[in-house]
Amino acid sequence: MERRLLDIRSSTCRGGGALWAFLSHVREIPRGGVLELLTDDEQARTDLPEWARHEGWRIVEQRSDGSDMSFALQRPWRKPRVQAR
Repeated sequence: MERRLLDIRSSTCRGGGALWAFLSHVREIPRGGVLELLTDDEQARTDLPEWARHEGWRIVEQRSDGSDMSFALQRPWRKPRVQAR
């Protein structure tokens, strides 16, 4: 399984910047692969889990050390089913 690291701590893009940085790398991760995001963006505590739940990604690891946070998100093996409305 492929695992990549994206460190955006101390980035100037606060208040949702972690999610945008993560999204800019999503297509590069193969199915079943993991992207680990290191951030100090407080908004990531709510944004990333909400996005993962909505898109079918799985949070395989989540850590916090002071203001630094780490999220390891695994891309689903299958494409999510489109839900009828």
